[in-house]
Amino acid sequence: MNHPFELLSTITAQPANKEFGRPIAQAMQAAFGSKASEEEYTAAGIICALFLSAILAEFSTIKMHTYVKNYRDGNKPFSFDCKSYDKIADNINCYRLLLIDKDMQYIEREITKQDLLESLDFFTNR
Repeated sequence: MNHPFELLSTITAQPANKEFGRPIAQAMQAAFGSKASEEEYTAAGIICALFLSAILAEFSTIKMHTYVKNYRDGNKPFSFDCKSYDKIADNINCYRLLLIDKDMQYIEREITKQDLLESLDFFTNR
């Protein structure tokens, strides 16, 4: 089971909200086009959103790392470097994102560009 949302559902023990990570995934897709598949962009968006959930909403870092490890064990995520961060940030339409809190509840939270850049660092420094 390596589909990004199926894995998220397993990690959180609840149905996955398909909007989770979507703004980041869409920004990456707008920045990189056909460099990766829609599933790869979706997974990257989820990984970044899980990182933001951990630092801003007390989501379990163990669950975050479990997701990342399980997804990467079955898939080869696309890669990019820090030179692309601004290009991705320029494509974010809204800095109000869906995150997951410590109780596995979806919440909306305002993030900063710096928060976004840190999540991209987490993704690229795997």
